[in-house]
Amino acid sequence: MKIESEDHKSGEGCGGRGGTVGVLVQVLFVGAVVILVGLVVSVFFSSRFVGVKYHKHMLDRAWKKVIEVGAESSRQSDWIDAHERHRDRLLELGYFEYREFPLDNMEAGSEKVKAMWKELCLTFTGCTTATMQEGEDTAGIVFVYDVPENMVEWERIIGKYNREE
Repeated sequence: MKIESEDHKSGEGCGGRGGTVGVLVQVLFVGAVVILVGLVVSVFFSSRFVGVKYHKHMLDRAWKKVIEVGAESSRQSDWIDAHERHRDRLLELGYFEYREFPLDNMEAGSEKVKAMWKELCLTFTGCTTATMQEGEDTAGIVFVYDVPENMVEWERIIGKYNREE
């Protein structure tokens, strides 16, 4: 002989509480899944790999915008600032290395300097992460941000042009 209560047949659970325990378990399960997904996403986006990929993309985008808007545009300085921020972030992430190459044997604006820049830009696809400023303290210095494995080639090319005559 089998005895069943009306509550059991209706699926309402014990004492007619409307399945409170079942709903609580479902809510806890969904909450745990959401937290787990959130953790996975945050680890993914905080990883060095993703950071490097993002900042490289944004560095290239900012440089293209610098060229696209041109020197006459008031927006060019905004894009230069963005380029520098992403370049600096790549340095912080350890993707880029920073080096300064003093040009002891060349005058700024000389044919020798122009030839050096031409070779550098052909070798390093546009030289978008190297600059030579004209300030009093920085005149005649090439500032390079690049991956460590490229620094030997920067040194070789700059050294070739920077030799004493």
